[in-house]
Formats: sequence, structure tokens, C-alpha cells
Amino acid sequence: VSRPYELIELPMPSRIARAEATDQLELKLEEPAQEEDGAQPTATETDTEEKWVCPICDESFRLYPAANARHRRACERRQREEIASPHVCPHCGRRFRSLQALRSHLGRTHPDV
Repeated sequence: VSRPYELIELPMPSRIARAEATDQLELKLEEPAQEEDGAQPTATETDTEEKWVCPICDESFRLYPAANARHRRACERRQREEIASPHVCPHCGRRFRSLQALRSHLGRTHPDV
């Protein structure tokens, strides 16, 4: 069978050779940046991260798209629940869709109040 390509075997480096090569690598740590007068920069001067502001609750977070999308969905769900359940128990904060359900809850859960 003829092949349109040629197989080439490359030698695999031995474990010892890989270990020696790893040992020869030097890790260089970057020294922290200093101001012209020798002072360390403050946190606000080095904080250049982009912020994301939730359009629903106006909280700001670091820009992590997956986490920001999860937060936004939670805020939207909370907003829908507030619209769908406008009656709130004054004692525990539980929400109800109807006034009758709230009255029933108050009679069963908070009878002494």
C-alpha cells in the first residue's frame, strides 16, 4: 500500500533529559513597580481592572462575563418574582401572589403577631 505521506519517527526525550532541562530553567520574579521617589504604588493606582455594573441593581463587579451573566439572570429572576408576587409578609419577608395567600400565611405562621 502506498501512502501519500511519509512516517517519521522522532526520538522521545528520556525522563532524565527532561528533568535536567527543567532544572536548568530559572524562574525570574518580577520586582514590584516603584514610584520615582521609591514609594510603592497604592492599590488605587494599580487597580486598572474593568468593572461591570448591573443594569438592574447598580452593583459593580469585576468583568467576568460568565459570573456577570449569572448575576444578571439572578437579578432578572428576582425582579420577575417581585412583579409576580406583590404581597409581602411584614414579619418574614416571604412573597405571595394573592392577598388571600398572605392572610392565610399570617394566620398559620404568625398567629401571635
